[in-house]
Amino acid sequence: MEPTPTKETVELTTESGTLRRRGEWVVPRLLRIRSQAGAVRLDMSQARIAHPVVDIELSVLSGSIVLVLPDGATADLDRLHSPHASHRSRVPAVPTHQAPHFVLSGETYTGALRVRYARGHRRR
Repeated sequence: MEPTPTKETVELTTESGTLRRRGEWVVPRLLRIRSQAGAVRLDMSQARIAHPVVDIELSVLSGSIVLVLPDGATADLDRLHSPHASHRSRVPAVPTHQAPHFVLSGETYTGALRVRYARGHRRR
């Protein structure tokens, strides 16, 4: 099987709809997510991730965001600005060498951001 080529940057945009990715898909090095009032659900637990660090830039006015990470992945939310939004991460923030590290930046004005592993994941 040949390796899947990866794009460096992908931008996903919605006004008030739903952005959803799940199953086997290719995660770029930089993922830009733009949403006015929609829902974003990105399940990366089965995705192909070729980069050790994945940057996710958020520009969300209102809505919910759920990021499901592969087992062992880590996520840094320290670069997010959220005047009226809530964040909850159930994954470690400190990167390891065994799994991808996600760095989230940008703004979520209102709404909720959740970062977690797939259901059934056991904490170590």
